[in-house]
Amino acid sequence: MRRSVADIYPHALVTGASAGLGRAFAEILLADGVRVWGTARAPARLTDLAVRFPELFTPLVLDLDNPDAAEAAFVRAAKSAGGSFDLVINNAGSGVFGTFDGLDGDVWQRQVGGMLGTTMRLTHLALNGMRRRGKGCIVNVSSLAVDFPLPFMSGYNVAKAGLSALTESLIVETRGSDIKVIDFRPGDYRTEFN
Repeated sequence: MRRSVADIYPHALVTGASAGLGRAFAEILLADGVRVWGTARAPARLTDLAVRFPELFTPLVLDLDNPDAAEAAFVRAAKSAGGSFDLVINNAGSGVFGTFDGLDGDVWQRQVGGMLGTTMRLTHLALNGMRRRGKGCIVNVSSLAVDFPLPFMSGYNVAKAGLSALTESLIVETRGSDIKVIDFRPGDYRTEFN
C-alpha cells in the first residue's frame, strides 16, 4: 500500500511559498494532506493558500535579509509543529542583476548573506530538530547556476554554490541516519523570478 507524503512528512516548512517553485512545492504538499508553514516577505501573497487550505496552511512572515527575525520565526513555527518539522524546503531567494563591479558591494553582500547565511541558520535549526527526533528531510533548492554560472548574477551564483557545498556536506554527515538531505539544482522554470 502506497504511503502518502503526509504519512511520512506530516509537518513541512516551505520558504518562499508565495510564488514560483516554492508555491508549487506548497501546493503539492497541501494537496497530499501535509500541514504546511509557508513563508513570504509579504504575508498577503499567501492569503489564498490560507483560505483554500484553512486546516493545513499557516502563513509565516520570513525575510532572509533579516536573519535574527527569520530564525525567531522558524523557532516559533517549529514549536507549533510539535517541536520540529519533518520536512524543510529552503527555497526562498532573490535575484540581483548587474555587473559585479557595477553594483555596490553591499548589494552582493546582502544577497549572499540572506540566501546563504540565513538559509544556513535555518538549516542548522532544522537539522538539530530532526536529530532530536531521529528523522526528517531537508531540501535545499540551489540552482544549475552552481555548474553553469549566470553572467550579471554573481551574488546569486556565489550564494547557490555555497548552498550546494553546505548541502553536500550534510548529505555525508547524515549518511546512515533517517535524515535525508537533498541538493536540488533546478534549471530555468517559467516563474516570476526573472
